[in-house]
Amino acid sequence: MNLEKEISRLYGLPPAEFTEASKELATKLRAEGEKAAAMRVEDLRKPTVAAGVVNRLARTERMNVRALLTSGERLRAAQAKLLRGGSPDGVHKAATDERKALKALLAAARRDEASEAVLRRVEETLRAAAVDDEARELLQAGRFVQERKPVGFGFAQEQPARHKRSSK
Repeated sequence: MNLEKEISRLYGLPPAEFTEASKELATKLRAEGEKAAAMRVEDLRKPTVAAGVVNRLARTERMNVRALLTSGERLRAAQAKLLRGGSPDGVHKAATDERKALKALLAAARRDEASEAVLRRVEETLRAAAVDDEARELLQAGRFVQERKPVGFGFAQEQPARHKRSSK
């Protein structure tokens, strides 16, 4: 049995099925004399609902995930170049591409009938994966346990807040 493949399979399940499936796998491994592997499976944490949605997107929306990660890499590079005095054109193009990929991924998540609150956490996690190396790896593997928030050079993907002036 390929344990990594089985663990990946578990993280591809809806969170509601994770616990029972992981218990079954651990029991099977123990019966086969694989105590260390069974203990590893027992130690796996069940993904949150939003993390489960992101894990499924990693499996079903590979092209859009790749587009998100590629645009995230380009965005980081363009931001670094901008900070060194370069043109903002690269930042704008990469940010536009990132938004397109993110929009496609969120549309796919909506097809799974995720609530708006879950979709917000999915979006934050996807944004984090676009700019954070650890989150990127988790997205590529489809093994999130909990949501992430964007950090680092993620500021270019946010739209500036528009403040209304009060007229007193």
